[in-house]
Amino acid sequence: MALTVGKKRQSTFTATLPEVGDGGKTINHTADVTLDVLKADEYAAVLKQNSDRALVERTLVNVVGLKDEDGNPMEFNDESKAALLEETWIVAALANYQVNLQRGISPADVTKRLLGN
Repeated sequence: MALTVGKKRQSTFTATLPEVGDGGKTINHTADVTLDVLKADEYAAVLKQNSDRALVERTLVNVVGLKDEDGNPMEFNDESKAALLEETWIVAALANYQVNLQRGISPADVTKRLLGN
């Protein structure tokens, strides 16, 4: 594949989002996520904020597979994005995927490391 520069890049993939549940057991949630891949200057500016939340807030484009507390499907919109950004375990997992995307590491490789495979 030819190397192209200048175009806007996004990555859509199935993310594994680990949550620590009762008794310290890990619950692995999955969702199809789309993240923007930032240009170097913009990425550096976001990193200067030293905040996983700022990084995810800037780069999170879409999430498919959201459910409300009753298990009903939810649409991804400004309200659901704000709710996701309040969950530190979700933000941490998405920031991990984002930082690795910026470095050219595939989401599949991130998931393998996360799950210990």
